[in-house]
Amino acid sequence: MAEFLAHVSAKSRAVLALRFEHGLELAEIADVLEIPLGR
Repeated sequence: MAEFLAHVSAKSRAVLALRFEHGLELAEIADVLEIPLGR
């Protein structure tokens, strides 16, 4: 998780926090932000 957060800006982390609060899975968030997670 730390490696993932290291690749996104503070603003993006705020967006991630909001998305986690709304129950999105990490993979869905990565798809939204177009961040590869080693797939």
